[in-house]
Amino acid sequence: MKVNILVPSLLLMLLWCSFGCSIQAQQKSSFIEVSALISHFSNESHIEIENTISILLEQQRVLIADNAFIDSSYLSLERAAHKTDNGQLIMGRSMELPFRLRLIIKGDLCFIKDEKSGKSLALSITQCKVQ
Repeated sequence: MKVNILVPSLLLMLLWCSFGCSIQAQQKSSFIEVSALISHFSNESHIEIENTISILLEQQRVLIADNAFIDSSYLSLERAAHKTDNGQLIMGRSMELPFRLRLIIKGDLCFIKDEKSGKSLALSITQCKVQ
């Protein structure tokens, strides 16, 4: 008689644990950062990426190449050199390290993350895929 009660109880406990563990795994996976690439390039997504980077780096304007985040999830940016009107450099060599950015997916959203500060901003127009 004890065996008849024990078996269904064990099965119920196993079912409950497997269900609870799978829900926990799904919740944790939505917070995991995964490297990403742009899956559909458009002018709108290019503008959104430039604007997002300028906000993230607290710069007035940022210019990036058309192929940014197409082949690599990382992007390095340097400040433009200061020049006179005739193109001569005003200052010498810049010793400042470049900004290093990464395109990531968290859950269902794409983000651009500043590797130095750890700050990230979501992209609303740009579509990306796992790298």
